[in-house]
Amino acid sequence: MIENPRLALAVAFPILCLAGLTAYKQVRVMVGTSVVIPIAGFDPRDLLSGHYLTYRLDLGPGSAAICDPGQEQSQRPDEVFVCVVADHGTMTLARRILTYEAPSSGTTPGCTVVLRGRCEHGRFLAGIERFYVPEEHAAALDQAVRSQKGAVVVAVDRSGRAAVKDLLIDGRPWRKAVQQGAGR
Repeated sequence: MIENPRLALAVAFPILCLAGLTAYKQVRVMVGTSVVIPIAGFDPRDLLSGHYLTYRLDLGPGSAAICDPGQEQSQRPDEVFVCVVADHGTMTLARRILTYEAPSSGTTPGCTVVLRGRCEHGRFLAGIERFYVPEEHAAALDQAVRSQKGAVVVAVDRSGRAAVKDLLIDGRPWRKAVQQGAGR
């Protein structure tokens, strides 16, 4: 029998919370609609947070207008929504329509997915702008992303929240790209 139930609870509680968070994020990835979004290099790694590749979503030339840094703070909405129309054959980004309005319940007509984010310092942020990479591959992957060869596979749920499923380099999963690059 457990000698100190409080100690057992103190140990079990964080483990249960971590397991619940992991299950929640995994369900979001499994249930969401997959879309491939091109990325551009921004900052190679955040040294305080391990080996994360930091990038920005490349939503095309019209994306800067919605997060205009010249717009007064009081006129900017807290949340911004990006309507993504994807080609269902390849699930690559076909065109982008930017809007301030929240999607109605269900799907928005003409949109494959609606991506929820916020404007910060003139950039659209969806909370998916970091991807963990092992230290030995960080420099090669950073260079590939900075060379406009990167994309992320994103799962977007009905409310517009996104989770990154994979990092693509030249259309291939990053692990295969690194293996093939090492073999050359």
